[in-house]
Amino acid sequence: MWATLEQRPLRLPSVAPGTECPLTPAHHPPFGDYSLSLGAGPVYAVGFGSDGTLLVSTASHFGAGTSGWGGRKLLWIIAPGNAGPVIVRGGQLGGAHTLRFNGGIDQQNYTGDWAAAPLLSALRLLPNRYVDPTVLDMDFVRLQASGCYAMQVDGLTFSEVIVFRAVMV
Repeated sequence: MWATLEQRPLRLPSVAPGTECPLTPAHHPPFGDYSLSLGAGPVYAVGFGSDGTLLVSTASHFGAGTSGWGGRKLLWIIAPGNAGPVIVRGGQLGGAHTLRFNGGIDQQNYTGDWAAAPLLSALRLLPNRYVDPTVLDMDFVRLQASGCYAMQVDGLTFSEVIVFRAVMV
């Protein structure tokens, strides 16, 4: 099942350097009592401002600050009825910086300083069948610079791109 999702091409929007970032509109998910999120569903990312901005701690302020990567915790919500796997990948639009993650099923039993945890190029999420009516997973998005970024969220029956502005603070 993971191989099917990993083989999908990454289709992030093309943005010329210096042009406006085509932000995904922030809204409240159509279920539950969650704060503003990005995504049209069935997967939603929570932790962004109303203007689609994600405030990210710089590397010097994230954990021990030794990795060179800043970070921000995101809450992922998967709508009821989605039982399949989800993979999240991404990168900077109009720039050369990569986007990395900590957490998901690849690091579900990790203990220690998340700033020192191995960086993942893809975040793997599996719906938790014990949580009703939604599935929650809290993970870290990791960046090295401010800018316009996108995350492609792929499930077995859907694919969506979430575009946001990251500001290192």
